[in-house]
Amino acid sequence: MHGYNRLGYYQCINRNSAGRCRHGHVIYNQSYSHTYSKRKSVACHEVGHSVGLAHGANDTVSGIDYGCMAAGPEWEPVYRTHNIYHINGWY
Repeated sequence: MHGYNRLGYYQCINRNSAGRCRHGHVIYNQSYSHTYSKRKSVACHEVGHSVGLAHGANDTVSGIDYGCMAAGPEWEPVYRTHNIYHINGWY
């Protein structure tokens, strides 16, 4: 496991000539005793990385909510409008 304190991570195994990932893995750190809710949050977060999303800080001034891609240890297991906008733009 890369980083013993990580709940999970995404790793690209093979990239195409344009630099996009063709094959990747989402890895869960099974040494943690996760609740169902935490597993959903980690899955949302790491799959988000697999489609190109980065961490972000929720901004109450601008109204941007990053959902499961928010920086920090507690994520809601959902993609917010900001995330969906970027995913739809890329795919």
